[in-house]
Amino acid sequence: MKKVKLLAVFLAFGSIALAQPDTYASQNLGDFTSYMKLDYMHFMGSHISSFDGPYLGVGIDWNCRLFKVAYGQLKPSLQLGTGRAYGDGSHLDFSNIELNMRYLYPIGENLFAGFGAGIGAADVKLQGISSGIVGTMQGSGEIDLKVSQNIYIGAQAKYQFASEYKNTGINPDNYRLGIKLGMMF
Repeated sequence: MKKVKLLAVFLAFGSIALAQPDTYASQNLGDFTSYMKLDYMHFMGSHISSFDGPYLGVGIDWNCRLFKVAYGQLKPSLQLGTGRAYGDGSHLDFSNIELNMRYLYPIGENLFAGFGAGIGAADVKLQGISSGIVGTMQGSGEIDLKVSQNIYIGAQAKYQFASEYKNTGINPDNYRLGIKLGMMF
């Protein structure tokens, strides 16, 4: 866990250094943002399709320095999160790290829509079965509202595909619906 915290701090400070100023600051969601999120998580895969529960996450994103878009923002995003889902008299612990690319664009005054996709890895622990790492791919859509110069709130829906868990036939595909509170820098 110390390594994960150290990595998160390193990436946060590294991202600040990579943040690119934008001449349209009033029409974007910040050059660099950090956020906290609370999601409802439901698993869709075999053997655990009745499992659901809360998911807590934190994330950072920044303006992309490699590619520019004519309208809106292209933002790489790093997210860490963990959740516990319950079902069939047992529980499943799910912790993951994701690297996503999101495209955000203004749809109204201080209102932004976006979509994205990415890759990641998750540590899955089903009660009674030892822990293991699975690969993930995810896609998401979101709506964000800038409520002040430095704060925004948002809602996001995400579907995550995951590889089979340790040759057990258990597939931790899941979807998450949630809200987030973020700060813009």
